[in-house]
Amino acid sequence: MNLADSLARTAAAHPDRVAIRLGEQILTYRDLDDASARVAGLLAARDVEPGHPVGVMLPNVPRRCADEPAAQGSRGRLLPG
Repeated sequence: MNLADSLARTAAAHPDRVAIRLGEQILTYRDLDDASARVAGLLAARDVEPGHPVGVMLPNVPRRCADEPAAQGSRGRLLPG
């Protein structure tokens, strides 16, 4: 099981539990899973294939936590920027 699988299982079992809290910003497991699915869809639309490196340049914000499972979900490899 990888991080993408673990996130999907946790989101299915506990969708409204808080996954990340940063000050006033709160993301549930459902929020993270939805964001991860959107990014994975974008990667797939750009023909990311298994093992392809995926670079990400974003500020260190809670939604960035969706990038690694998205890369795994598209079977790419995340290269943090």
